[in-house]
Amino acid sequence: MDIYLEIVTNPDGYYFSHTSNRMWRKNQEAQPRSRCIGVDPNRTGDAGFGGAANSESEVKSIVDFVKSHGNIKAFVSIHAYSQMLLYPYGYSKTPCKDETELHSLAKKAITDLASLYGTRYRYGSIINTIYQASANQIIPTATETWLALMAIMDHTYKNPY
Repeated sequence: MDIYLEIVTNPDGYYFSHTSNRMWRKNQEAQPRSRCIGVDPNRTGDAGFGGAANSESEVKSIVDFVKSHGNIKAFVSIHAYSQMLLYPYGYSKTPCKDETELHSLAKKAITDLASLYGTRYRYGSIINTIYQASANQIIPTATETWLALMAIMDHTYKNPY
């Protein structure tokens, strides 16, 4: 069995989280026509995130690596926040085809983990354990939010006091 480890997949975001904002999740990529900095790489995979599939270089590099190997049997992404072991899906309530196996494995994994120091982890599919993590509401939310912003800007323009 070959095991590949990529220790840091978001180096500029990692650096920023240790120098400026400990809870920072995004990369430091400048966004066109926006003062906002960064994109959360966890929300740009090709998994129901509304057309931004693999848009960030960090994600594209991982996807290209996985595709070039073609025979990867397991993929684990470890984050340094929360005590949760999550498996697909986050964008759909439809269970993944291996949900029964993944649920059983997650339960065993967190039980084994807890056996050392007693640390408790939550586990389950992303959508059932935390929240729906998809982007089908990004465009509608931005569209309706724009109407509110236009009202505020119009009022400000008409009332310059």
